[in-house]
Amino acid sequence: MSRRSIVLGLVLIAIVSSATRARAGGDAFAAYVASLSGGKPTAHLGRCTVLVTPDGRIHRPCAMTVADLVGAASGVTLTVTRSTSAQMPNSQFSEREAVVVARAGKKVIATFDVVEIVGDFGPDDVGDAPVAVMWARQITDKAALAAAKTGTLPTPPAIADYRPAAPADDKWTQDLGDAQNGYDWVHTSAAGMSPADLADEIKDGAVVLGSAPGQRYVGKRGAKTVGGWKMTFEQQGGRDLSGEAWVSIAVTHMIGTVPGKSPVTIPYVTMIVNTQFLSGGGAPAPRTSLVKFAIAQ
Repeated sequence: MSRRSIVLGLVLIAIVSSATRARAGGDAFAAYVASLSGGKPTAHLGRCTVLVTPDGRIHRPCAMTVADLVGAASGVTLTVTRSTSAQMPNSQFSEREAVVVARAGKKVIATFDVVEIVGDFGPDDVGDAPVAVMWARQITDKAALAAAKTGTLPTPPAIADYRPAAPADDKWTQDLGDAQNGYDWVHTSAAGMSPADLADEIKDGAVVLGSAPGQRYVGKRGAKTVGGWKMTFEQQGGRDLSGEAWVSIAVTHMIGTVPGKSPVTIPYVTMIVNTQFLSGGGAPAPRTSLVKFAIAQ
């Protein structure tokens, strides 16, 4: 039996068991959020290759504190109010979407959208753990546009070009060359995009998550909505690449411009996730599985 046949078998097993494992991952995430409130985070991020916090900073190694979320506020508790997981198409990876509320006493001081790219197969001590994580503070489109018009929208920190060495060639990864191809593919994906491009990706099964609460675009309706966005995008600055075999992540800045007599620009911290699947000929092929837009705050 060939190496790729063995790997494909593992992928299929992982996909069949994804529902059970996603539930276990959700429990691990809730435990991590609770431990973060207590100041002693669990080892939930032990497999993580990149973490993006709400201010737009990239953390490597993946680690953060409550201060990275709410600054100097004291007595803060974090509560998970929603957490769902879904398998990425033709992939052993899933994506977790969660909403976390920060309270100081009884007062809500911030609400965060959290996205985790979760590995659904591997050794027992690393399975169901996130490979990439992004926390973003919620902001409505109306508030973001108003802040952009008045020049009060924060400028996210610069992102430097980064490309990791290939993962170790052990029994849980593809060939080293395939992993490097994944980085090449996601680097190109992050070079630019348009609403029409995103709509096509959605039609092929991708999930697009906006920066405002509840903006989740999938299927024909999502593709139609995103394809009608009155905005252009231009990639700016570096492209930070990470991930492991079968999944590649790019974090970069996409500058959105709303046309008009006085065009308005909004800098988005954007995470692009590409997964690999085995094509009919047995060779790995890439697809864009998720795009998340966030506004640094």
